[in-house]
Amino acid sequence: MSKWMHTINIAQEWKASNEDGSLVYNTADAIATRLERLNIKGDNELDSIIFEFKVLAQDKNTTYEDFNYIMEELYDWADKSIDGTCTGAKNCWIDK
Repeated sequence: MSKWMHTINIAQEWKASNEDGSLVYNTADAIATRLERLNIKGDNELDSIIFEFKVLAQDKNTTYEDFNYIMEELYDWADKSIDGTCTGAKNCWIDK
């Protein structure tokens, strides 16, 4: 079983975005904020994901497709092994 180095809970934001698609930009902003609070330094991939969420948060016309694309990037980063094994330490558990 994997050991997660970090955890973020986006359940409340996830629920809000699913109830009202027009709020997906708010969800992007909330996720960016939660990722920043992890205070992980020197991870260019995570920095890029945070930046992309912030850009989406500024666009009131953000679509689910745009949002989901970045969520896939986040999931890939979160599930990345940081100790070189399949079942060892991973970046982040995303609770939604």
